[in-house]
Amino acid sequence: MHTDFSLRRFVQELASDKPYPGGGSAACLVGALGVALSLMVGRIVQKRKKKSDEKQKIKGLDSILNDLSKLQNAAIRSVDGDIRSYKKVVQAYSLKKGSRGRAVKIEKALKGGYLFQKNFAATLLKAKRAQKYLERVAQGSIASDLILSKHFLKASFLGAIQTARINLEYMKDKVFRDRESKTLVSLAKQLER
Repeated sequence: MHTDFSLRRFVQELASDKPYPGGGSAACLVGALGVALSLMVGRIVQKRKKKSDEKQKIKGLDSILNDLSKLQNAAIRSVDGDIRSYKKVVQAYSLKKGSRGRAVKIEKALKGGYLFQKNFAATLLKAKRAQKYLERVAQGSIASDLILSKHFLKASFLGAIQTARINLEYMKDKVFRDRESKTLVSLAKQLER
């Protein structure tokens, strides 16, 4: 799918008038890049510290890198996952108005799109926690890549929250909408901590 595209082709598709890829999948890609930069910093720190007598300072780094590697893979898969969930929304809305089950299919597709991006935002919070550890052990010029990673993760998180919120706004289930709006606010607060 889109993750198999060249970077040039993905960007061209994103710039087109096609409904996907769109903001949600772009947010996933930015998140994958943010996690990748954190991984790069962690691996460089690991390499430097193993050569020195500072091994004690990086206790737990292997576990952090393992977690980040899994999060990076999840973020990459999320690019196509977002496209799949949005295709379901487009397909549901393309059903003939007044057709039997259309409203239920739209609601189900919107809920799926919402949950996908909400869960992706939660995944990014895990990456942010791992990044906090790296901030303590990264020194010198490599720390600047960690700052960029931090901004990428924040941008990706905000994109995921916004995409989730849009799906939520169109849903008819007011109880679900109200409850999940609070969930999004809670997630946003966790990012700022």
